Amino acid sequence: MTERRRALRLPVQLRAHATTGSTSIPVEVVNLSRRGLLLNGPLAPEGSEVSVKVDLLEGAVDLPGEIVRVVNEGADLQTGIRFTRMAPDVRRELANYVIKRHYSARA
Repeated sequence: MTERRRALRLPVQLRAHATTGSTSIPVEVVNLSRRGLLLNGPLAPEGSEVSVKVDLLEGAVDLPGEIVRVVNEGADLQTGIRFTRMAPDVRRELANYVIKRHYSARA
């Protein structure tokens, strides 16, 4: 199987809050890139719109997206989210976070 990812994925353990519709729940983000994220647990069906609020370098940001997959990973369910409609300042902060974490992990 070939890797289709076009963005660096950074393994993380970030506490966040995900909101879909009128439901908001605490979640754990397990990997993050400039294009999307993966979180532990089921959230909503594929195609659902979601917003994930997470603390990055400069504080909390809202990352709007669409659920693109829900998979069983061993005994755990995981939800993949592709970002959509992200404000330029949030996109810049996310890119800075990923770059800084990636290079600090390599040092």
